[in-house]
Amino acid sequence: MVFWILLVWLGFSFPAMAKAAGEVIAEVDGIAIMSEEVEKPLASQLSKLEEQIYNLKRQRVEALINEKLLAKEAIKRGVSPSALLDIEVTSKVSLVTEQEIDKFYQENKAQLQNEESSLRDQIRVHLQSQKLSGKREEFLKSLRSQAKVVINLKPPPVLRVSVSSDGAPFKGPANASVTTRVLGLSLPFLPASASNSRSA
Repeated sequence: MVFWILLVWLGFSFPAMAKAAGEVIAEVDGIAIMSEEVEKPLASQLSKLEEQIYNLKRQRVEALINEKLLAKEAIKRGVSPSALLDIEVTSKVSLVTEQEIDKFYQENKAQLQNEESSLRDQIRVHLQSQKLSGKREEFLKSLRSQAKVVINLKPPPVLRVSVSSDGAPFKGPANASVTTRVLGLSLPFLPASASNSRSA
């Protein structure tokens, strides 16, 4: 009886132990390739990709929130969302002046390739677009402040990498304390062995 209980226990606990040790994602002639063998060397790249995926999702969530806020306010006022934007954004943005174009050109002429006269229309469009975007963001912020918005999208976990200094070149004894100066403050840091002995 004990044998069967032990066998059943091992049968249930073995997959959990294997999962903890890592998942087998491939085999070559019976030799397993574990997930950590693939993921550990790619950790930095995978972390960047996860961050990009999160940012894309976050941008889409923000766009959908704005759409919902605009639609709700438009229904409340009895107009379409585009008419609401015309009322609250487009009609309240002044046209770009010649002085604003001159100022922009003077501030950015080192980066601009062509003569001012050939760029004036492009600068005008750019500045007008900036004004409209700013006013739109301001309006959306005001709508958002009046609504209850909850975002449940979770950011990816922070990549933590352990760095070994074994074999790295250094000067002085390995157990020397280090002092870091930040804005005139001195903060002493003791090596791990010294701080462990102090806390013990």
